[in-house]
Amino acid sequence: DLGRSFASFTIPEAAEGFDEVRYAWQDAKKAADYLKAWISERKLTQRVEDLQPGSRFHEQYHEWGQLFQDWRRKQGERRDPVRTKRVAKKRKVQEEKKQDDEEKEKLDNEEKEKPDVEAEGKEGDAKDEEKKDGDDEGKQEGEKGADVEKEKDDEEEDEEEWSEEEDEEEVPWYARQDVLWTIIGIVALAIVAVLFMHSLSGSSTPAPTPTLAPQPLPTVAPVWTAPTSPPTLPPTTTVNPLLPKTRLHDNNICQDDEEMYGSLCYRKCSLLTNNTHPIRSSSWTCCSNHPCEVGNTVGKVGTSLICQGYDVNGAGKCPTQPGACFTNEELFLGVCYTKCSVLTKDQYPYRVGAATCCVTSGVGCFDIRQDATSPNFLAGGGGGDGDPSTPSMPHAPLTNLTEAGGVEVTTAPPDMTGPGGVIGTESRCAADEELYAGLCYKTCSIMTNGQYPIRTSSWTCCASHPCGTNQKGSIGTSLVCDGFDVGGSAALEVLGSECPHKPNPCNSTQEEVLGMCYAACKLLTQGKFPHRLSANTCCAETGLKACLDPSKLSMSATYNAPR
Repeated sequence: DLGRSFASFTIPEAAEGFDEVRYAWQDAKKAADYLKAWISERKLTQRVEDLQPGSRFHEQYHEWGQLFQDWRRKQGERRDPVRTKRVAKKRKVQEEKKQDDEEKEKLDNEEKEKPDVEAEGKEGDAKDEEKKDGDDEGKQEGEKGADVEKEKDDEEEDEEEWSEEEDEEEVPWYARQDVLWTIIGIVALAIVAVLFMHSLSGSSTPAPTPTLAPQPLPTVAPVWTAPTSPPTLPPTTTVNPLLPKTRLHDNNICQDDEEMYGSLCYRKCSLLTNNTHPIRSSSWTCCSNHPCEVGNTVGKVGTSLICQGYDVNGAGKCPTQPGACFTNEELFLGVCYTKCSVLTKDQYPYRVGAATCCVTSGVGCFDIRQDATSPNFLAGGGGGDGDPSTPSMPHAPLTNLTEAGGVEVTTAPPDMTGPGGVIGTESRCAADEELYAGLCYKTCSIMTNGQYPIRTSSWTCCASHPCGTNQKGSIGTSLVCDGFDVGGSAALEVLGSECPHKPNPCNSTQEEVLGMCYAACKLLTQGKFPHRLSANTCCAETGLKACLDPSKLSMSATYNAPR
């Protein structure tokens, strides 16, 4: 409402019928100036609600709309090459015709400006005049004939243009360049997709090279069976250059800069922490002394949780099985192979498969042109060295390369945590069953006649460690409770199927955590920390919230043991 009425505000005057008008702060002139300035400021900032455009605005808006439509029409004509050519030719003809008309009009004006010749002129002049008139008439007739011929030529050219346009419209689809380029692009993408899928299948042959020509893989892949026990290297008078330099009498079956924890070799905590926390308490933590508690433990997980931080081996990579490979071998998926750099003379130095080497590492090896596959790459480093004790086929890491006598005479390091809990097949599962992932399954040794005694999943069994290609599995026809996924004599009957079952409860001196039986924390800590939280941790109170208080926790590797 203020926007509609503020412009009519005025100062009261005596002429309006007031008996007296008083100005308390300023005189009448200053008050009027103030009101005028206030109204001017409101006009600049106040929103005008009843403003309506005038007729001049509507006229100019209408003209602008017509001009804009004309511009759009001309733009559309410009984008049509055939129409543009036709319009340009028509415009040229009109300009030539206009130029001819101007020349004729100029000649006519010149003729009119010439003085008239008197009738008494000479007969010769009259004859000349008649001759000139005849010439003019002939010239006009010639110009008319030329115009007719020109019009005919224009019509013929228009007909030719029309026929060309019809020819362009009648061009078959397979002769159009844009269609051909589209088809070529689709075919190229299809070829790239086929090559990519072919590279994923792993059935490609390597690209030929001038110095290395690996043979293609045979139709039946060579079968390699891991040895049940690592070969023993007899003493020799000459040091074999294939043997790594390690201390063989330090009671450590890992590398010299590694330590054993949970059946894997990790980089020593003493090296990771500058000897401030030398005792490993988990894959990512180290502690300064026993018992390992929150206050004396440090840890590091890195950015990817696994194979970073403290969860690394001596080389800074993922923890590995105990033992070592020969100096001319590399470890790939827990198996020692001859280095690809040695086999291919540094042309394909990166191993990406049991029988495949690559020019580079990472996703670049999806390109089959970067790979070389050959059964010759499926080899160990001991071939051709003249030593019968060094294996020439791929093999598990050899513990007798890191400790004299290997696993048989090597005792566990003092800070090892042991196997962890009690498996207890006699007390927790039936005699023909084994405990795996908290359930009792029929033993792999019974189902495979002793050939694959190690269970690696609900459906698979393994011949020996490390479990890689030496596994056998069976899922049956119903996926669950069939194949190797069955229980033994105490199996749980479900719809006629013998399913794995929960193990028997632990005895009175034990307590169960995640399917494993441990010695009761109450007995281990003389009642101070009676509640078990994990394999290595006991708590003074029950509940996770209470056990978040470090003062109520007790951690020790000795808690991870049977009773």
